[in-house]
Amino acid sequence: MTDEPKVHERDPHRIAAHEAGHALAAILSGVAVRDVNLIAPTPNLGVLKDPRWSGWTNLVDGEIEPAKRSIIKMAGGVAEDLIFSNVEEGSCEHDLDVIKNLLGDDPVRLAQLREETTKLLRPHLDTLKLIADDLFDWRILTGESIKLLLSTGRRRPGMRPAR
Repeated sequence: MTDEPKVHERDPHRIAAHEAGHALAAILSGVAVRDVNLIAPTPNLGVLKDPRWSGWTNLVDGEIEPAKRSIIKMAGGVAEDLIFSNVEEGSCEHDLDVIKNLLGDDPVRLAQLREETTKLLRPHLDTLKLIADDLFDWRILTGESIKLLLSTGRRRPGMRPAR
């Protein structure tokens, strides 16, 4: 038996879906996305520097009104729910903290925000899945490539994963 701490390993497909939700909600809300990233565990001289998968979405600098920022933050968990029919425990804690700081801790308002965000993303579920798949394959997508997926429903000809 070992006393080593266990690292909570998140499924990289879920992280890709979560980040795809943030990025798609931003674009649908009129907020520019610089890029979205999926980061694999990083080795450092044979030892894993960070043994967990992670991801983030970079928005173009500028003020984003609290209502839009809240939808963008809520979209990560909503995307997980739409794609996997559930949200992984702990995957949205930071997002919910940001939302509560913006809007307050009103359960009714949070439920309304979740419903509003679901209505925004659900019609674009196929595109959401494409973005998540491309993010998993490529590890990084630009805002422009996400807008192309949204407008055409397909990848740019000749694009291949960078792995």
